[in-house]
Amino acid sequence: MYKDFSKRRDIILSSNKKFNEKKRICLTKNSQINENCDDRASLDLEIFEKKIEKIQFCASGCSLLIASCYLFEKILIKKTINQVKILLDKYEKMINFQEIIPELHSLNALVMVKNHPNRLVCVNIPVKLLKNQLGNYEKNQN
Repeated sequence: MYKDFSKRRDIILSSNKKFNEKKRICLTKNSQINENCDDRASLDLEIFEKKIEKIQFCASGCSLLIASCYLFEKILIKKTINQVKILLDKYEKMINFQEIIPELHSLNALVMVKNHPNRLVCVNIPVKLLKNQLGNYEKNQN
């Protein structure tokens, strides 16, 4: 399914549309910018008892950035911190080795991004934001 270019494109474009339908205001200072193309995103994350209760990206830029933010919101809600870390590792493996990983669901639509090195930064912005926020959360828990 995800090897089909048309299916991947449809997932990315529909995610972009759904992301933009929701009015978004992010209060966090945790943000990332792609210096190559000016894509930018920030992340509001609420964690309660080591589980993600709220996740919201605010992003502007290319459809790959927007889609990756939206798809991460969908897949990570109600996941534990450990589950999120595992999914982030699997996502990086999927991107780097261009292999479909069933647990990533629609994020697999981004499987061929490595073929476009300038887009790798775009689809990894949400990962950097998540790792930063999770690191801060764990630091504050100790």
